[in-house]
Amino acid sequence: MSVVLITGASTGIGNLTAKALAADGHTVYASMRSVGDRNAAHAQELLDTAQRSGGPRRSTPDQEVVAPDSTAGRWDRKES
Repeated sequence: MSVVLITGASTGIGNLTAKALAADGHTVYASMRSVGDRNAAHAQELLDTAQRSGGPRRSTPDQEVVAPDSTAGRWDRKES
């Protein structure tokens, strides 16, 4: 299975795509704005969906894709 990054996963097509790919067994990193407040319920819903599908339960990163400080270094590949 593949590893995917979806931005704008709080609602709409981003949310539905994240759920569908997680249900199919892919590792999904779903990001959205304001995880700590206005999108907290959406973030929790995605985490619960991942857990139900047997995927890893990970945090949902708070990310503003147009703000360099919120994205810089967040998705750097980690070498073992």
